[in-house]
Amino acid sequence: MGTPAQAQEVGRLEEVIVTAQRRQESIQDVPIAISALDSDALRKQNIKNPYDLLGKVPSLNVSSSGNPRNAEVVTIRGQGATYLAPVGVVNYFAEVPLIQSGIIANQGGPGTWFDLSSLQVLRGPQGTLFGRNTTGGALLLEPKQPNEVLHGYLQAQAGNYQDREYEGAINIPVIDDTLMVRAAVQRVKRDGFTEDVGPNPFGYNDVCLPTAQPLCAAFAPGERGPGFAGKDYDNKDYWHARVGVLWRPTDRIENYLVMLRSVSEDNGTGFVFSGAGDGPNVANLSGNMAYGAGNVLAGNVFDPTITQGILAVQKQLGERKTAMNTDQFTRIEHEAYINKLSFELSDNLQVRNIISYQEMDLDYDWDLDGTLLPMLAQINSYILENDNSNPYGAAGEEGSISNSSQTTFELQLQGTALNDDLDYVLGTYYAKVEPEGLQGTGSFNAASLNTGTFYEQEITALAFYSQGTLNMGAFSDSLDDFRLTIGVRHTDDETDASRFTSNFYSDRVYSSPTEYELALREARQQSKEWTWTIGLDYQLSDSALFYGKVTRGYKAGGFNYAAPRQLTYEPELVTSYELGMKTDFALGTVPARLNLNLYSMDYDDIQRASADNFPIGNFLPDANDFNGNSSTEDFVCTGPNGEDFSANATCLDQGAVTFNADSARIQGVELEASIAPFENVEIAFNYSYTDAEYRDYDLTIYADPLRGGSTMFPCDGPLTVPSVGQADVVADYSCIPFQNTPEHIASLNFNYFLPLGENLGDLEFFASVNYQGETYSSATTSPLDDPGAWIDDYTTVNLSMEWNRLFGSNLDARAFVTNATDETYAINEYVGLRQSSGFTNTVYGEPRMYGISLRYRFGDEQ
Repeated sequence: MGTPAQAQEVGRLEEVIVTAQRRQESIQDVPIAISALDSDALRKQNIKNPYDLLGKVPSLNVSSSGNPRNAEVVTIRGQGATYLAPVGVVNYFAEVPLIQSGIIANQGGPGTWFDLSSLQVLRGPQGTLFGRNTTGGALLLEPKQPNEVLHGYLQAQAGNYQDREYEGAINIPVIDDTLMVRAAVQRVKRDGFTEDVGPNPFGYNDVCLPTAQPLCAAFAPGERGPGFAGKDYDNKDYWHARVGVLWRPTDRIENYLVMLRSVSEDNGTGFVFSGAGDGPNVANLSGNMAYGAGNVLAGNVFDPTITQGILAVQKQLGERKTAMNTDQFTRIEHEAYINKLSFELSDNLQVRNIISYQEMDLDYDWDLDGTLLPMLAQINSYILENDNSNPYGAAGEEGSISNSSQTTFELQLQGTALNDDLDYVLGTYYAKVEPEGLQGTGSFNAASLNTGTFYEQEITALAFYSQGTLNMGAFSDSLDDFRLTIGVRHTDDETDASRFTSNFYSDRVYSSPTEYELALREARQQSKEWTWTIGLDYQLSDSALFYGKVTRGYKAGGFNYAAPRQLTYEPELVTSYELGMKTDFALGTVPARLNLNLYSMDYDDIQRASADNFPIGNFLPDANDFNGNSSTEDFVCTGPNGEDFSANATCLDQGAVTFNADSARIQGVELEASIAPFENVEIAFNYSYTDAEYRDYDLTIYADPLRGGSTMFPCDGPLTVPSVGQADVVADYSCIPFQNTPEHIASLNFNYFLPLGENLGDLEFFASVNYQGETYSSATTSPLDDPGAWIDDYTTVNLSMEWNRLFGSNLDARAFVTNATDETYAINEYVGLRQSSGFTNTVYGEPRMYGISLRYRFGDEQ
């Protein structure tokens, strides 16, 4: 167990190898802000998806961004994903960007985070060395490659919420040092932690279901159901399989092929209703549509009584219970084929060719409001049986939310020159994303059904890039410790897309050419941009590196299938200025490490998203009410030419728009420190401070038949939302907090390794305290308009204990608990209190999770 004298021996800090510059280097020698975790660290910290990084990596935030939990939107230094836009932080698997769905921001399917050799988090703009342009950073997922040793493992895990997880891998040297194969598989199944209680606790015995009827009201024909009491949300149910083949026909040729497939189908996200406005909005309209027949007939369609009553009951139920009127599910199928060929032309010149093909099919039904009311749900799209006008599919065909493929090709020339004083990379990158089937979303909005807004888009990117690092000692021995890095890239992005709205008003059929042209809209977005980096680093000693650099980053524009009016948006640009140092030193005799980075970024043409409510008419009195009693006068939606849009209860073509805000300044400090005060003990501390603020941000407030006449509170004072027929208003929103960017993130990790002896094995204890600061989730409303947009700060504690080589065997045992204090914390707030939707909801993080696992290692598996 160790003696007191042994306990005072000084420990050591491990060297971490990264590939951030497309070659293997020690993390302390790379002039880049980067955090890295090897396979052991990923295991003991229980990191299996992006949410598990919350509080652990400086300047990094993860949310669902108002989408299903599977979206896993990563934001670094304020750069993330905007609805229907490219992500700002790209996930790379085996050096290839994972395919992004056409609507939500999920990248690939579940399971890509298992059987990894390392996870590397690069902070700041990337582009001159990687396939995709990104403004925020990159996550590099490196799968374990086959090697020349026969080994493998089998693992089983059990935990609370009926957690059952199985995984295993086997590495087979088919031909010694020539042909090697590694196969890995994972199966995960766990109950959800958010329960549907059904309508009874709210005083009702049924719910209004999505239906082909124009309106689903208590007094109108339509399908109603008992609700979904007993269903659990936020569960897991997926499998992932992977095969890697490494072939070395000669000493200079290596080919690595990796193939994977994953399938996930769960019950969707546990949205929890958290707020409702008191004016004319979808929330109050839906309450009366579903349960207030008398109110509707009396013309009080926006009476908030029913909706506020449901909200009061929800608050009593708490954060882990909800009630839906949509039968939620999420299904993701993902497959990928990646081939990397390396050919050494000489000792200092190598050609690399990386090609990939991926497909992803995404389906979901999700109840965005998180209530038993028919406020707003997204559902699978389908073409009406009698609608032959849809150019994308046949009558009666059902679509996927997203069904697309991605093909990439990257050719690199890597080498050294000038007596190894110059390292360089030259490359070209091509990517194409195209549809593989009928795609679109339907909606159930204010008790009216839209069977589909369909879309197609083809996205291509072509880039040429180069980067070189020169040891200045090539010019003078006195400059031998200085290295100059220069990189440049030219990118040509193009999106060709179209959008078809077949029947936003549930019985809408287009018969005239004019109507058809309005239903089918096409757009092209093309951009060409130069990006670059220039940096200088100074190796003061073998253990001290100082660096500075300026980087220009870029993220492509694109197409917005959900927008009634504005179909494209422009690229965004960022210029980053950084100063950093990486040092290993001793505090007396105690080894220590301190990495510090200071940055400031100018952020222009910022991609942002908001609701886009396009008025199709106005509410006018109609002699016929919804139940056919002509003696009662109602207000119904009437088009500008007298069209009867009574099937549309909001008088809006409701969608979303992606647009460009003007500019912002983001600056901050990032610190990563660790010490090894005793043998086998390591303590690490990470911290980041981010100061992000808009410099110029004008937002257009459009005319709205629902909220027209109401008041909003932008930075330049209260304004009245225009009604239909009035001019749009431009307001200043530069004072609102920056979206999804906490000021403070910190973590403290403690690791203790205790050798028990050859016949007993080794014990390893790990503990971490992770803090995530207060976060603002809205991009288009002020805190006065959406006070619920603030996500409170929180702290989580994770613990684990491993007994490796149990009693000298090949068996490892592990016990773990995450969120040990059972902290209840939000990871996303959906905002809309003063918008036409009129509601807010919350998605919560995981409660306390605990379990045990057993791993059997065979061969030389370490």
